[in-house]
Amino acid sequence: MLAIKTLDFIKECIINGDCSDEELQENMTRISIAANKDYINKNDYVNADQAMKILDVKNRTKFFDIINRYKVVNHTFNNQHIGFKRKEIESIACILKNN
Repeated sequence: MLAIKTLDFIKECIINGDCSDEELQENMTRISIAANKDYINKNDYVNADQAMKILDVKNRTKFFDIINRYKVVNHTFNNQHIGFKRKEIESIACILKNN
């Protein structure tokens, strides 16, 4: 579905002349990356230090208590830890801010 939308966008850009060559190349790259099932977007994951900054927590013990309480896991890919999902950490930050 994403590939079809991206292709429609590219087609309209070419017909209307609205996009630069860089934008077209970026969109074509997106299709290629989406087709690769072994691709991990590094912006979707954060390490413990980045997560602590998002949560505004200075103490690692307190950070890991929060992580365990909300059952957030450090994800792995090809047996390598890649980090915590950014969306999960941001959701926790929102919950903690509202409490």
